Formats: sequence, structure tokens, C-alpha cells
Amino acid sequence: MAAVAGSSGTAKGTAKGSKSVSANHRFDSAAGATSSDKADILDTWGKTAMEFQDRSDLSDYQKMQIRDAYNLGRAAVTDYAAVRDFISIRDGKGRLQASASVANSSRGHLYLELLATAPWNIAKTKGDDRVVRGAGTAAMVAVIKESVKRGYGGKVKLFPLDSAILFYEKLGFEPGSGGYVLSSEKAQKLLRMYNS
Repeated sequence: MAAVAGSSGTAKGTAKGSKSVSANHRFDSAAGATSSDKADILDTWGKTAMEFQDRSDLSDYQKMQIRDAYNLGRAAVTDYAAVRDFISIRDGKGRLQASASVANSSRGHLYLELLATAPWNIAKTKGDDRVVRGAGTAAMVAVIKESVKRGYGGKVKLFPLDSAILFYEKLGFEPGSGGYVLSSEKAQKLLRMYNS
């Protein structure tokens, strides 16, 4: 899954995080890219993505998704200037499970530039203790919270990769003028569902 962009407290000394529960996992979310986020994506995700390209048990489609996830994560921590607009999702063991990059819009919504999940979450290898379900959804919940915080009422717009459209539609995104939009009403419904 890839497209455009908790326990409580401070995550890695950055902005305050928030609690999010998804698929029986708790995730930490934090705004602002740290050196740890960059290292995790550039080193850990990169190394894992390269190793997975040689695996015969993964389909070509999974390998493409893994490459896309790594490239989107890398872009989020290296190519986008506003590191404050980076959102990290870590599991209870501190592993970076998903990342997102967002931007303000003058059109009444938060724009999700990038969203990526860790390569091992795409491969879903049995016995790999890094694999979690729900990291992408936890990232979207964090993005929605950021939209509310910035005064957009939870409204989010994105331009998804074809392979990610179903994921976003399941969350309530609908095709709109020039992209997919999550309405404020559907955003609030998601927040209630995942933060109960």
C-alpha cells in the first residue's frame, strides 16, 4: 500500500504522539521527521526491501509494492523540505511501521503527499515478528488528526497509486475533483472507530 501522507507521550523526543489502536496493535504517532526516522527508512527499510527482491516466495506485484513503499518513505524523509509535515507510526517495540507526509492546502483540506508501510508488512512473512496489521490505517488516523489540528475538520485529499485505491476507498475516500477526498464526516467516523 502506498500513496501520497499510538501510545501517548513524546516519541523519540519529537512532537507529542497520540494513541491509536488498529487490528489489535497499539501504535505511537509523532509529527516531524527525526534522524531515527530517516535511518529507519533509509537503512532498515532499504536493506529489507533489497533483500525481499531476491525472495522467490513473493510475487512480482508484492516486490513492486515493497519497492514503492521504500521509495515513498525515502522521499518523505529526504525530498520533502518540511520535516514537520512528516508523520511516523511506530509499534510498541519502537519499530517504524508506516510513514506519511502531508501539506497544507488553500482548498479546505490537508493534502496527503505520501503514505508508506514497512516492507515486511507487505511481504507478510509468517514468523517475522516485525509484521503488524493496521499500520497504514494508523497512519491515516494520524493524518486525520493532523487535519483536525490544522483546522480542516479531518478532510484529507490525495492522489493514490492504482494499487492503493481499494485501501483508501475502504477508509471512506471518494473520487472527487482531481483526486480522492475524505469528507469531514467520514473522517470523524474513522476517528471514533479507531480511537474508542
